[in-house]
Amino acid sequence: MTAGTHQMKLALPIEHVWSFISDVNNWAYCIDGYIHHQMINPKQSNWKIKGDLGVVQRTVQIKVHIMEWKKPNKIVFRFSGLQGKINGNGYFKAFDNNQTTEVCTHISIQLNGLKGSLIRPVLKPLMPKIVKRLTERVAKEITQKHPIPLA
Repeated sequence: MTAGTHQMKLALPIEHVWSFISDVNNWAYCIDGYIHHQMINPKQSNWKIKGDLGVVQRTVQIKVHIMEWKKPNKIVFRFSGLQGKINGNGYFKAFDNNQTTEVCTHISIQLNGLKGSLIRPVLKPLMPKIVKRLTERVAKEITQKHPIPLA
C-alpha cells in the first residue's frame, strides 16, 4: 500500500474547519485530477478522477464511503474502484489548539493487477506530494470561506 500524510496549522477555530471537512461536497474537487462526483447518500458517493503520473494517465471511477464522522475533529473514509483495481482509505483529522487548528490528512492507496504493479513504484514517491496539495487546497478553501480577522 502506498501512503501519504500531511499536517498543517490554520489560524482558525476547529468549528470552521469541521464545517468544511464534514461535507464531502466541499473538498471532493480539491483532489488531484478531480472530474466530478455524485452523492448517493450522505455517506456514499461516486467519483470520477483522472490519474496523471506523467507517462501513465488514466481516468478511474471510485466509490467513496464515509466510515466515521466524529464531530468536530475526524472524518474517516475508504474508497474502491468500480472496476476493482483500486482500493484505499484516508482521513481528515483536526486538533484544537485554542484559536488555531492543526489539520492532518492521510491517504493510503492499493493498486491491484498487472498495471497496478507497474504504477506503484511511480506513485510511491508522489503520494506525499499529492496529499500535501490536497491538504493545502482544503486549507485555502476553508480560509477563503472564513477569512482570518485582522488585528
